[in-house]
Amino acid sequence: MPILHAIEHGLRLPVFPSWNTRWHFEDKIAQTEMFRALDIPHPETWVFYDEASALAFARSTDYPKVLKLTSGVQSRNVMLLRDQQHAESVLKAVFRRGLHRLPRQTDKPHHEALRRLRRSLSALKGINPDLPDRRDYFHYGYALIQEFIPENTHDTRVAVIRDRAFAFRRRVRENDFRASGSGLIDWASDSIDPRMLSIAFELSEALDSQTIALDFVVDTDHTPLVIELTVTYASWALNEAPAYWKKDVNAPGDQHLKRIDQSPVSVETMLVDDYIDGIETAPL
Repeated sequence: MPILHAIEHGLRLPVFPSWNTRWHFEDKIAQTEMFRALDIPHPETWVFYDEASALAFARSTDYPKVLKLTSGVQSRNVMLLRDQQHAESVLKAVFRRGLHRLPRQTDKPHHEALRRLRRSLSALKGINPDLPDRRDYFHYGYALIQEFIPENTHDTRVAVIRDRAFAFRRRVRENDFRASGSGLIDWASDSIDPRMLSIAFELSEALDSQTIALDFVVDTDHTPLVIELTVTYASWALNEAPAYWKKDVNAPGDQHLKRIDQSPVSVETMLVDDYIDGIETAPL
């Protein structure tokens, strides 16, 4: 977004999203390094920049593991590496020829049949079905591998807009380990772990972000872990939530989170109001 850089840093005018909000967008390697620097709990993650090191890891680690490309939404470009042979095959592809996207994983025959039908229809229209989507980046020369966290039937999405947090659970797809993009949402606010809200507020404040959304799972010790973050999210899902939380910096201990029972709300209005407040308080 070059124009935003020019406006924010050249003209010194407030923009949305600000640099502090967007610099890590669609870059899971940058996010991983940020989690480490800020001591944010996250699954163990390995990043490799040469094929030999990546293959040596694949031959010595246990399975399953999760492979991610740096960009991708709604579980796109996230793959479960089942065993050493599978891992070596994918890693060689990434380092030797590169990929625009990871192949889709499915256990349902009709999904594969539909995929083949779409490819055939594209070919009949004279469209090369192997051409990448315009939104796909080319990924080459790196591998990001993440610890697989088992026994999670859902993840928890926490979105922070300055001093307000919205949260809901997303159930994983059938015969899958991924919840992002499933559309299987549970808005029950009583089920939200307050530790996740605290971590989300902590990271938002550290980044001085206008808004941020984090995806959490829990490990076998029930410790919340951030698997990734984004600055784009489905606002309708937040608007449907029966409650949100406000942070009171003056409240002691665990009392700093105040639940606000209010439905419906308008996340879009909150973002616009915050942006206007930023303009009014910006130094001239």
